[in-house]
Amino acid sequence: MKVEEILRSVGGLQRTIEFVRESFQHVLCASDHIVRAVRQQSNASRDMSDRMRTLNSRLDRQLDDLKQLMDHMQLTIKK
Repeated sequence: MKVEEILRSVGGLQRTIEFVRESFQHVLCASDHIVRAVRQQSNASRDMSDRMRTLNSRLDRQLDDLKQLMDHMQLTIKK
C-alpha cells in the first residue's frame, strides 16, 4: 500500500514537473515573441526618425532656396 502511494505521488510529481516545464517553454516562447516585436518596433521607429530628419533637412534647403529666390526677386523689382 505504501509503495503504491509513493508511486502515485511520484507520478503526480512527474506530471506537475512536466506541466511546469511546458508552461515555462510557453513563457520563453512568448518572451522571444515580445523581444522580436520590440526590436521590430524599435527599428521601425529608428527608420521613421531617420526619414523625418531627412525630410526636415530637405525642407530647410527648400526654405533657404525660397528665401534666396525672394531676395533675388526683391532686388530685381527694385532695379
